[in-house]
Amino acid sequence: MKKWLTVEEARRYLELPGADYLKNYVAAGELAETRRGTRVVFSQEELDRWRNQRKLFVLDVRDYMKCLHFAVGSLYKYCSVSGCATSSSSELAKVVDSFMLQKLGETAFQEFMANNFKIFVKFEFEFREEVVSQEVTEIALPGKWLSVYNPPEKLRLTVKTIEMGNARLVIPESEVEHRRHHDLIDVYVMVRVDLPPDHMFRVLGDSLCSRLGAGREETTLSRSEYLEGDYGIVTDEALIPRLEPIRTEVVGYAWLSDLLEAGVQPGIPAQKLQPGYYLPAGSLRRGDLEWRKLIELL
Repeated sequence: MKKWLTVEEARRYLELPGADYLKNYVAAGELAETRRGTRVVFSQEELDRWRNQRKLFVLDVRDYMKCLHFAVGSLYKYCSVSGCATSSSSELAKVVDSFMLQKLGETAFQEFMANNFKIFVKFEFEFREEVVSQEVTEIALPGKWLSVYNPPEKLRLTVKTIEMGNARLVIPESEVEHRRHHDLIDVYVMVRVDLPPDHMFRVLGDSLCSRLGAGREETTLSRSEYLEGDYGIVTDEALIPRLEPIRTEVVGYAWLSDLLEAGVQPGIPAQKLQPGYYLPAGSLRRGDLEWRKLIELL
């Protein structure tokens, strides 16, 4: 007999931060909901199916620091110094976050290919004169010549990273139209990354403790001397959270021909549409057989 869960019970069962995550995954066709009268419910069998098919990977602090170094360097490399000087801290943080998400997504895809198919892919982590691409630059296939990396000959594989909870692969119109005039086969891989918004502050807290020789259990900032007096904040101490390993998910991939024009997106007001192409996460190719079809072209 099937066990039915309410929306809140399903959210807790899947350990999702909020009901919006569940709503987005249902709207994108990843999860199927059922209506019993006026109530929305989920079968535990359906929740288990979705959870078991997810390709989850955890990136450690070394992965994070590599991506952070590239993201901060890219801010100064590809953004003008004068622009940095006149921009607000929130604007600069958005630029760094954008680079961080992309590189963490690429790193997750590297882990996915190596762990599941023994294929090693490389992305650009060196600074160039122009902003580096999001494409796989070199591939080493299993077999005798595993250590030999070569550029992909038939396929142009691009990773698109979104935040955890989002469920749409979105590609700008200019990018799609440009790629349609080339001979390579284009494919887009969608990766979700769960990056906390305060990640840089958490790293800063760890760095300060290291420089001061303080233990992690002592990572608190006394507020009694300045915050209470200057800002009226009444509290004894503020604990700086530790940066936990970054959760990522390789959701699936789509051929260029799979993409839909943005004008047909359901549930989005016309005035908010931007020219482009998209595909709901539920329509992505994600099974092992689908991945092997892609690998055959590498």
